[in-house]
Amino acid sequence: MFGHLRRDFGCFDQIEATTSPWKSEKSITMCVKLEFQGTALPPEQLAWCGMDSVLLYWDDMLLMVGPYGDPVCYLYDEPIILIPECDGVRILSNTSMEFLQWVPDSTVSIFKIGSTLPAALLYDALDHFDRRSAKADENLRLIRSSLPEAVEACIDAAGHEFDVSRQRTLLRAASYGQAFSRLVRILFQYFKCSDEKSE
Repeated sequence: MFGHLRRDFGCFDQIEATTSPWKSEKSITMCVKLEFQGTALPPEQLAWCGMDSVLLYWDDMLLMVGPYGDPVCYLYDEPIILIPECDGVRILSNTSMEFLQWVPDSTVSIFKIGSTLPAALLYDALDHFDRRSAKADENLRLIRSSLPEAVEACIDAAGHEFDVSRQRTLLRAASYGQAFSRLVRILFQYFKCSDEKSE
């Protein structure tokens, strides 16, 4: 509800899912209460962004409010149209098209500043390998036991990436890690077979 005296806005969405015609329905209701100070005007557009954030658009400002209430503000010089999709919102203007979505966990694990997760170390190892640095080998040794998960995270992050150059680098990192992952398995099988022959 927007008015001159009260500036609260309640947004409710009910999602119903039926597993089969003979089973009961499950219903999930999500409630987001937003309190605004500074405007008495309702937003021109409102859209869900994924399952847990709301976008509100006024004349030149797009406000994204997540599940924890911290808003993120985007300013636009021209009018936009919000088109909700299952995993985000498409933002159309006269000159551009953008897609706003939750950053996938695999992407965060690689590109978060200071990340020491296996996927980040694998991505970093490729960079050191390209520069012919011995640090590449150190990084691979650190993540030896979790190399398959790091490879999988790089592939997943590449699938969410729109920049072709970064996508290619992520896939190269996955391929680089996969080569060592395969080498570890081959050496393990070789030593296992040679142990069996010696017995």
